[in-house]
Amino acid sequence: MATMKQSNFFSCLFLMWLYLAVEAVFGVPLNAQTSESILVVQCEGTLGSAQAGMTIEVKQETITGGYYFIAKDLRDIPITGAISDGRIVISGADGSSFDFRFKSNGSEHGERLSFNNSVGLVGTRQNNGKVEKVDLGSLQWGRVRG
Repeated sequence: MATMKQSNFFSCLFLMWLYLAVEAVFGVPLNAQTSESILVVQCEGTLGSAQAGMTIEVKQETITGGYYFIAKDLRDIPITGAISDGRIVISGADGSSFDFRFKSNGSEHGERLSFNNSVGLVGTRQNNGKVEKVDLGSLQWGRVRG
């Protein structure tokens, strides 16, 4: 039992030192966005009454790619869009359009909501004259070099 606790402790210690080493070598924290990095966000939730998910690729307030899917269809539909003043507008290759805002849980402490401090996206999808509510949560994000 003590060996397992020691192993976990040393693993955490190693990761902390690795993070600090990368920060020291490159001069920026791992989560800092540079003009060349792309934020990749994954979320899941509901679109109308159906289960849905979305992957969003963001570079400097522009949604450069990604896709959404509805669980019963399991088809990836490419997306593009933009972010402006906390509003996320997305267009799907299938002719659909999403209008989102960031969802708060109160932990942003007065800061403007973003992918970094929100707990999801809420809004609507318009497709073929039909408007459906969308609630996507469980935001998971990471940065990749573009």
